[in-house]
Amino acid sequence: MAPAQAGTLTVTVRCEALGASRFACTATTVGGVAPYSYSWNVSSATTGSISGGCQPGVRVNATATATDAVGATGSGSGSVLCLGGPPR
Repeated sequence: MAPAQAGTLTVTVRCEALGASRFACTATTVGGVAPYSYSWNVSSATTGSISGGCQPGVRVNATATATDAVGATGSGSGSVLCLGGPPR
């Protein structure tokens, strides 16, 4: 069996407003060699998602960088306009 080799990682980030000044972003990674670790520009995380508080009317921009088991990296970005009001 040939050893796993680094490849191109494609990272897709999807963000959504949850209402009540909350947001959530999820990263999905394709390619490379699992498992993946993630870092975020809005926070530090080791999973493929991040959520938090935000000010209503302010756009949250999130970039996730994924690193696979053999050190290959890829990045993706997403954004969402933060909403006020009750949770969705």
